[in-house]
Amino acid sequence: MSRRGPEREHVVAELGGLLTIAARWRHSRRTLVETTVLAEERGQYRLMQPAQAIQLPATIQVMLAARIDRLAQED
Repeated sequence: MSRRGPEREHVVAELGGLLTIAARWRHSRRTLVETTVLAEERGQYRLMQPAQAIQLPATIQVMLAARIDRLAQED
């Protein structure tokens, strides 16, 4: 296997994870707008409730926590 093999696999895995996070965020964002937690104005979003009151879906919390943990390990 060439040196680029493991690097490429890492990049592909990382991008796949980011795309999954992005897809789930789009779904969550839509839900937050529908439940009036966020308001959309000209492509920008504004919080309509205190940040402490927002409940993220467990799947988003787990994915973000895992991503933050990986970033901490890279430092």
